[in-house]
Amino acid sequence: MGSRISMVAILGPYPEILRKNEDADPGLPITISFRSRDAGTGFRLMDADGEMGHAVPLRGVDTALVMYMLRKFNTVVNQVIRSRTSMTKPILAFALLSLGAVCPARATAPQEVPVRRIPFVLVTDRFFRELPNWRGLAQGALAMASEDLVKDAGLRFDLAGESTWEVPDSARTMAEALRSANTAFPNHPGILAVLLGPREENDIPGAELGYAVLGRPAFLVVAANGSGHEEKRDLAMLMRHELGHVFGIPHLGGRTIMNPVPDARAWEFGDLGLEVLHATRGMTFASDNPFAGCDLGTLRDVYALLDERGEMTPFLWIELGRSFELAGQIDAGEAAYESGLRRDRTSVPARFGIARCAESRQDTTKVLVLAHALSRMELTSTQLSDLGSLWIRLHDFAAAESTLVHAVSRDPLPEAWFNLGLTRMRLKDAHGATVAFQQYLALDPKGGRRDEAKRYLAETTPH
Repeated sequence: MGSRISMVAILGPYPEILRKNEDADPGLPITISFRSRDAGTGFRLMDADGEMGHAVPLRGVDTALVMYMLRKFNTVVNQVIRSRTSMTKPILAFALLSLGAVCPARATAPQEVPVRRIPFVLVTDRFFRELPNWRGLAQGALAMASEDLVKDAGLRFDLAGESTWEVPDSARTMAEALRSANTAFPNHPGILAVLLGPREENDIPGAELGYAVLGRPAFLVVAANGSGHEEKRDLAMLMRHELGHVFGIPHLGGRTIMNPVPDARAWEFGDLGLEVLHATRGMTFASDNPFAGCDLGTLRDVYALLDERGEMTPFLWIELGRSFELAGQIDAGEAAYESGLRRDRTSVPARFGIARCAESRQDTTKVLVLAHALSRMELTSTQLSDLGSLWIRLHDFAAAESTLVHAVSRDPLPEAWFNLGLTRMRLKDAHGATVAFQQYLALDPKGGRRDEAKRYLAETTPH
């Protein structure tokens, strides 16, 4: 156990991490539990803009008495243990901080962050391989891009191999190109650094400098139009920026590597960027669960701080909500989806996520409201299929049929055809159900619901 230490001040407007334990009166002495994971660094004061200030020597300390100034504080808090005795004079915090400096705290030995080794495969296209010394350029840029991450986040990237890949001519967007890359490397357990060399013109729609995919085993770096990214440091800065996105860091303001404006970038991830890395360093790169293996609670708190500063994206909230949902933390998942929806009122994935969580809580009224809202939005064929499934679970089979007919008219999805068959059975449309199940079997003869479809066909086909 760590030692008790003197009171320190925490300043600044921060997200509501205290939750239900939060007292309405600012200026409280409270005892909190610290994570001592970041060995070699101390707890830091923050100013009102959330910027790190002077370090306070709390190395290896588990608990500390803290002056809570403005009802909101930084994300290193693990949980509130005790909150008593309101003091409303903010000046007392600085007096107590000075007292802490006079009477140094006893602390346990620092705990080292275990190093996690992540395999990294360099994937290049023919344009990149036309660059002089392309292999040395790629390997040197990777080494430079991952600089300091062992010390700062306990992450080491090991070059696990090289491969080649070309952007398919059929790819109309970068997302389609990336899906092709993932298909080409389906079982890779780490990160793919796909380096695309300069060309006379950028023939990859949607890509200019770089593209990253959260939590999946790939991120792309594009050296488009011969724009100078064949220089090692330029390429390393771009790789480092996209690497941050892979681990869930959004674009950040100020002089950090995560600034969206290349000319404004510095080399460091920034304190909040490193907080995200600490929370996501255990990422397992599971395609169906972007934040699998991550510290979801800490990540939520860091994201809340970034959200308050206007630096969060709806996408990250939605992905976090999905991970909470898959972990069985339905309330936390719904709250994350709601945060994403507040950022983007047109978000279809956020509404679907909230509907699933409400369904888990058996809140049928809320699910109905969301289903009607989704039915008025522009949906993809897959989203129409999902909405049709939702209508089936709500026992509105007329709405389910019209939605699923719309889905299969745009894209013959096997799952949509199967659910259309189920819907028509409920509507006593035997002929329509037969057609739907036949379509499902024709499209996916080895599908997981093949036996069900055959059984239903036997029930609906006239003898």
